[in-house]
Amino acid sequence: MGSWDSYCAICGGPFNTLTVAQKPRSERFLRRHGLSQPQPSSSAQANHPTEDGNADTTAETGDDEAAGEAPIGTITQEDEREDGSYDRDVVTSTELAWVQDLHVLMTNENEDTGERVGCVSGVGEFYDNTQVSVDDGDDPNWDPTAEIVLYDGCFPFHWPCFEVLGTVLEGKTGIAGLNKLKLYNTMMRASGICCSRLDRLDYGDPGPYNEQWWEYQPGTEFLVVHPTISLEKTTALIRERWMKSTQVVNPSDRVRRVSADSFQKLPLELLLKTCSMLTPQSLHQLALASPTVDALLGDKPFWKQYLSVHMPWSYELLSIIDDESQTFQNADFKSLVRWVDQESTPRQWMRGPFMSIANRRRIWHVCEQLKPVYSGRAARFPPTEAEKRRMNLRRAQMGMPPPPPGGVFQMPAIGQ
Repeated sequence: MGSWDSYCAICGGPFNTLTVAQKPRSERFLRRHGLSQPQPSSSAQANHPTEDGNADTTAETGDDEAAGEAPIGTITQEDEREDGSYDRDVVTSTELAWVQDLHVLMTNENEDTGERVGCVSGVGEFYDNTQVSVDDGDDPNWDPTAEIVLYDGCFPFHWPCFEVLGTVLEGKTGIAGLNKLKLYNTMMRASGICCSRLDRLDYGDPGPYNEQWWEYQPGTEFLVVHPTISLEKTTALIRERWMKSTQVVNPSDRVRRVSADSFQKLPLELLLKTCSMLTPQSLHQLALASPTVDALLGDKPFWKQYLSVHMPWSYELLSIIDDESQTFQNADFKSLVRWVDQESTPRQWMRGPFMSIANRRRIWHVCEQLKPVYSGRAARFPPTEAEKRRMNLRRAQMGMPPPPPGGVFQMPAIGQ
């Protein structure tokens, strides 16, 4: 089988040294990937293909041959080198260095009680296959003599990803409140045989590929951006936009709209429940149509509850909500929430500081998949697509019809 890479159990990302291109993206690269010329990024700009999916360039494909270049459909060695390196105008080698620091979660026997306990190593580095070297760290339960084989009784992770996981599983207490043995058992249930990450988890779309070796996919720099490193910068950007967001409504216009607003007849509890179930985009549109809803969205407690459910990964917005000095009078918070939601949506060809929020958002959703089993609300993880196909095949061989859409697959229980 040869060598292979092992990936972070939490984000699915690499532990390798990542290559950043020494030169800006060539015009040929942009044409090959259907991109317009990159523009200087604003607070959260992304470089997108045109609406019809075609490149917005002035050069025609035929110009390549005229200039002595290979046709766009032919992949040259230079194309492969450019496709295999990160865009230097989007990230730097220094910004990507964090992925090389590795920690390991495993179990050990407590010297005093003799019970099995979870423990975490100090910082280390990945070599090849399942081999790593780690420092002992400060966990009193760590065994310096333990044999470490990744995904064979131990799970590797990046510390920033571990901090996000701690917040998802234990709230404000974070990693200090984590039950490491429960987390270890949870990851055991999420792993498979000869795996290089947790097979039962969905790492996002776009997300990191689970290949034999880590390979850069053009336009996915956000997947390897530190999830909290730019927290101060993104908070400042969002707060600046928040300070400038005001809405001015003509009193006579508000009276006219309220008189025609059917939502004013709904009980407050029903209205709150309805709003709490909507996405930021839908909530914004409803507020534009209903003055009653718009007035409701000026309530700070509503947003505190809404963000904790829909956008708990947005530390920046939550910090604004928790800031007692901030006032909601005449402020258009619904538009701010919609803007942050849109700009932080994980997508290809992202640029700017909001890549950090996008990766944090992606990692947060990965961590949420671990929570039901970790908390004891579920005994096992949902079956993977491969398991569903095997179950359908088995049912067909037995002459049984496939389960209805949304039907429950009965999978064998995994030992405690």
